[in-house]
Amino acid sequence: MRVFSGSTFRHRRAALALLVLIAGLGWPGVGRPGGSAQSDLDRLKTSGACPNCQLQGVNLYGANLMAADLIGADLSGAQLTGANLSGARLTGAKLDGASLIGANLSANLSQASLIAAKLDGASLWAANLSGANLYRARLSNANLSWAKCSGANLHYAILDGANLSSASLSGVNFTLVNLSGANLYGANLSGANLTGANVDGANLTQANLSSATWVDGHRCGPNAVGAC
Repeated sequence: MRVFSGSTFRHRRAALALLVLIAGLGWPGVGRPGGSAQSDLDRLKTSGACPNCQLQGVNLYGANLMAADLIGADLSGAQLTGANLSGARLTGAKLDGASLIGANLSANLSQASLIAAKLDGASLWAANLSGANLYRARLSNANLSWAKCSGANLHYAILDGANLSSASLSGVNFTLVNLSGANLYGANLSGANLTGANVDGANLTQANLSSATWVDGHRCGPNAVGAC
């Protein structure tokens, strides 16, 4: 008969307790969500529509959610890297902290919350982001050309190398945003606030800067184009 020391026994008992906990409650990021989240996820997969659903932290990596109805849904912390959400309805949806790296988001995201969301390399071509909250969102090398972003909050967002050509950015809060190397050719930045923004190497050719607040805090003229 093998006899365990007190220390070994305590370690084994702790390990067994941990295994029981994992089996009973699930481990974050592994397996299927439980309760209402799983029910809502099944509903989304079956019908392609799940407005106001609770989908926090679900794994939808690479999922095809083209034209899905997710109005008002809570997808906080969801894994949506490489997902196809083109044509999806995400008005008022909550995507705080979600991973949307490389995702196709040519969708309606008006009034959506994307606080600290990861959107590096994502396609938001012609997306509707009017009134959306992208505070501290990461959008490095993202494509936002022709996007409608009027009134959006991009405070502290990272947009280095992003394509915002011909985008509607009137009244957008760009304070302390990293726009280094971004393409803003022909973008409408009228009334936008760029205080403290990093615009090193950014292309502002033909950009409308009328009445915008420049990086140093001074107001651009009413007919400013390409430069403040």
